[in-house]
Amino acid sequence: MNKKTAALLGITAVSASLAFIMSSAMTPEPAPAAPVAAIEAPAAPDPRDLTEILVASEDIKIGQQVRSTMLGWQTWPKTSVPPNAIQRDAQPDALSHYEKATATAMIMKGELIVDARLLRTDKSGFLATALPEGYRAFSLRLDAGGANAAGGMILPNDRVDIYVTGQAPAAGRTDVDSTILMQDIRIIAIDQTIEKSDGAHSMIGSTATLEVTPEQIVSLNKAQRNGSLSFALRPIREKTAETISTAKGPAPKARPADIQLIRFGVSSTLN
Repeated sequence: MNKKTAALLGITAVSASLAFIMSSAMTPEPAPAAPVAAIEAPAAPDPRDLTEILVASEDIKIGQQVRSTMLGWQTWPKTSVPPNAIQRDAQPDALSHYEKATATAMIMKGELIVDARLLRTDKSGFLATALPEGYRAFSLRLDAGGANAAGGMILPNDRVDIYVTGQAPAAGRTDVDSTILMQDIRIIAIDQTIEKSDGAHSMIGSTATLEVTPEQIVSLNKAQRNGSLSFALRPIREKTAETISTAKGPAPKARPADIQLIRFGVSSTLN
């Protein structure tokens, strides 16, 4: 390497060093990082502010006998305990108290347990407790193939219209008439089954138990003596004016109604 080359390399190195120093001096320093606020976990509630209420630990079907394993305690703030809740402080033996009780309504997992929904076996029968005030459970015979019950497609808790079919009660008349006897009647049970099985779409039984008033029972008994009865399944969302008007209270005290048949303008009464 000659002297000129060495001098040139030296000048280049000095120039590069000066350029780096000047660039560093002109570049602003980064702003200091903002302090990170510490996130504190919420304070645990004071145990003195909590209680335990009774809930269902699994689904309980209507009419099902309850086992203690189906129930459990759930922690709940004392300031928002639901009305009618069963609290452990007040009833610590609730699990054994309701052992073998019968559910009077469908209870979903996690749902609050109230005394009115569990019937103790040392009280009245399930059906007598489940009936609304002013109503009675009345059974009618079904034919073997379900022909008079929509081919077996009527299930517990469905609602039906009831038709009566029979010979017109008039001198010299041999023709047959059919008329609507009652509308929007709830089916309580088919035989001894009060709730349809999961996935069931039909049920053949020998009897159907209806939820009716005492006055309606009189009419049903009259109709059975004068003709045959059949059921027509109603749409689940369809309500009659009578159903809507009586849904909020006890059954009306109606007069027993005779069965009116009208054919060709001639009215006759089944009694």
